[in-house]
Amino acid sequence: MPFLKGAKVSQLAAAMEIARRVSLPDGRKAIQIKGTKEAVEYLRNRLRGLAEEHFRVLYLNRRNRLLEDALRPFIILDVIIAPQKIFYPPFVI
Repeated sequence: MPFLKGAKVSQLAAAMEIARRVSLPDGRKAIQIKGTKEAVEYLRNRLRGLAEEHFRVLYLNRRNRLLEDALRPFIILDVIIAPQKIFYPPFVI
């Protein structure tokens, strides 16, 4: 916006980020993802409004409950890489 400068731009960006986070579902509830439609909806809400591309991995247990939503380091998707680099153990036991 050409008429906003400096601190006002930062305040507006912070307000928009707070609004995005408030609109996310409550993380304390057990989230169950049974299929691709639920995964798309879950990720659509999380990634909406972000300026850059993110590579996320959803770890589910046997009952399709979300264990972790992990943000992985940026990976160039045009290059073939070993799955071990993507699915590095999410938990240290």
